[in-house]
Amino acid sequence: MFKLLLTGDVHLGRSYQKEEPEVAERLSSARFQALQNAVDAGNREGCRFLVIAGDLYDRVSAITAEDHRKTAEILAEFDGDVLIIPGNHDYLDPDNNRLWSKFLERSPSNTFLFEKNGLKQIGDVVFYGCICHDKHSAHNSLGWLKEQPAAEDGLFHIGIAHGAIEGLSYDAGQKYYCMTRDELLAFPMDAWLIGHTHVAFPASPEPGARIFNAGTPQQTDIADNSRGEAFVLTFQDDKSVSFFPVRTGVVDFVRRTVALSHGDSLRSRLVFPDLDASRTVLRLTLSGTAAQDEYESRSAVFRALESDFVKVEIDDSALRREITPAMIDQETLPGTRINQLLKGYADRPELLNLAYDLAVLCREGNKHVD
Repeated sequence: MFKLLLTGDVHLGRSYQKEEPEVAERLSSARFQALQNAVDAGNREGCRFLVIAGDLYDRVSAITAEDHRKTAEILAEFDGDVLIIPGNHDYLDPDNNRLWSKFLERSPSNTFLFEKNGLKQIGDVVFYGCICHDKHSAHNSLGWLKEQPAAEDGLFHIGIAHGAIEGLSYDAGQKYYCMTRDELLAFPMDAWLIGHTHVAFPASPEPGARIFNAGTPQQTDIADNSRGEAFVLTFQDDKSVSFFPVRTGVVDFVRRTVALSHGDSLRSRLVFPDLDASRTVLRLTLSGTAAQDEYESRSAVFRALESDFVKVEIDDSALRREITPAMIDQETLPGTRINQLLKGYADRPELLNLAYDLAVLCREGNKHVD
């Protein structure tokens, strides 16, 4: 029996150039810390192997010597063997291999990089690395396995690949090394360790599962729905495999929608006790009706919120201010039918806002309503 820590899609060196410098540095550093957390979890759980199933780095160029140094120092702390395959972001191009040659200059002695499709035996475990050779490919890297002899009894056989899995990963154009589950399971592997898809699968323990993708140890951005995890897999002597996730993420990207009803306080609705603001990037979408004073001072409310979180993105385009009788009298002539109509909706805020908008449109369109 042995344990293995699976991760992938670490995307070290991601620059976050569109962010403010302080936020960009926080998000970039979080990726290295997530890798450190994965290594620490593997050591804590007594894992014999650490497998990085592609995209250790975010790109093949502009990875600095400092990035390589920090990566090597983290991997050197793992107590067992580290195995890495190049993914589609950090693919290995034999004609221009500066990224991985620089990595190998600093890589620790416990680390093995698959520089081509091939196998690596360590004790009673044989790993089959299926690497990426370009950013995009209409064909996966499994073909060479068809030439391999039948698996020898008594050894563990584990495939490592990077790419989309049909039905589990989005790849409408089939340009990301697309594989099918049937294709993977046709090979005599005790398990497949897959990278590329940032959403982990299986999502929960699944008896008999042989295909595992741990997602990413650190969410990349607000569109990333992963949980920031790695997998600890246990291989029993009878070749059965079980797993459980371990938390590795450092920054959480969270989306929230807040709909204000009439009488709600904007300030009180923008309190999120379930979130650790110090580690959260929050995208907030607001709608509904806010009291006039809070609507007019909402920028100050937003600034206070932004001071607590790593970053806050707010869309308040659907947030409306409360329509008051004083506003109606300012916009329409008291006693007119439109004035009386609007005041008649005073106890129905949603209809009042709609009626008010129509009145404004009529006025702007030079349509006079008496």
